[in-house]
Amino acid sequence: MKKYSILSFAVAFFFFAPLCSFAAKKDASMVNTLVAEEADRTFGIANKSLAAGDLRKAANYFVSAYKLAFSIDDTDLLTRICLSSISFKIASVSMGYDEAHLSGTYLASSTAELFDKAVMFSKFPGNSNGAVLSGVCEIYSVRLALSEGKSDYQGYISVLTSAEKVLSKETNYLAQLYRTKGDVYMRSGNYASARDFYQKSADMNTKNKVLGEIGMDWYNVARSCSLGGKKKDAINAIEQAIKYDRDAENTSGLGADYLAYAKILMKGNPSEDEKSLARKFAEWSSFIYDAGDFASDAEKARKYMDSIF
Repeated sequence: MKKYSILSFAVAFFFFAPLCSFAAKKDASMVNTLVAEEADRTFGIANKSLAAGDLRKAANYFVSAYKLAFSIDDTDLLTRICLSSISFKIASVSMGYDEAHLSGTYLASSTAELFDKAVMFSKFPGNSNGAVLSGVCEIYSVRLALSEGKSDYQGYISVLTSAEKVLSKETNYLAQLYRTKGDVYMRSGNYASARDFYQKSADMNTKNKVLGEIGMDWYNVARSCSLGGKKKDAINAIEQAIKYDRDAENTSGLGADYLAYAKILMKGNPSEDEKSLARKFAEWSSFIYDAGDFASDAEKARKYMDSIF
């Protein structure tokens, strides 16, 4: 499923798309790849579980992937695991997840410690993908700063623009970079620029057929339009988010989409028909959340429905 897993309009900003997994490319006639393939598969499951909001499952698979990657000296994968784990830690705080069972594992590290590990792994001798991963680390340095409430927006845009040069041929990472630029502009109140970069991320993820991320991009487009006073455009965008999240079978994403749709409809001076539809969508959001066992989010959706008069 994906990103804004818990997901109300307000907290979606903090959910970072996990790094895409990609299998180790090795000459099977010269080396064994069984552990590498299992490590990559495990990392992929961890990311999908994180995107779906299943943090316990994600944690277990992240820990397994980390051990497997270390067992075969794969600093490339270790870098990516640590970066995705930053997303896990931020989601964990936002969702109030109990991390007691993670004691003694690498996931007991703070986000800052995980970032330092990622940088170290990316620069470790023998990491042939180090230059690209260093660029990805720059994206995460901005994401971390934003999650900590820091506001050097011009500085963050400069960092991302520099990283874009390094990642110019890495389209999956470029989509993340564009989304992060959108986040910076959103935080700074420049909703028009935010929309432009969220749209660029949507276009790139659509081109790359990264189905699990497209709905989030359109959700962000809707959010930027709504906050920028473009109600009609926001409605068009959130309908696109619903389409792609439905295609991706993203339960938490759909719950967030319908609740966002309700809130968009209530912008300005809503008509009685808009109020009626907003109540219906908020209730529908609660049904979807309940179906996915997102009890607290379902309750928030019901409370919002009850607030509509």
